[in-house]
Amino acid sequence: MIDFELSEGIQTQRQMVHAVASRRMRPIAREYDEREHEKPWDFPQHDVAGVEREPGLPGGEKKPKEERAERNLSICVSIEELSWGDAGL
Repeated sequence: MIDFELSEGIQTQRQMVHAVASRRMRPIAREYDEREHEKPWDFPQHDVAGVEREPGLPGGEKKPKEERAERNLSICVSIEELSWGDAGL
């Protein structure tokens, strides 16, 4: 049987990213819709996203397929939540 439930780690990450979108993106979204050609300098995009950079593994070693799939799903869920905040930001 296929299980479509998100893992506990992804659910936690989803809640955190949703909170960022709700508190930081939604309040300024309308303003930047009206000034659509300006870059939102007051929104620190690189600090808020919470994306962790993973260094390459030595010797060309690859992560197991399950870990890569979990990571990919985690990224998709984060993008979904950030887009809920405002796809333009």
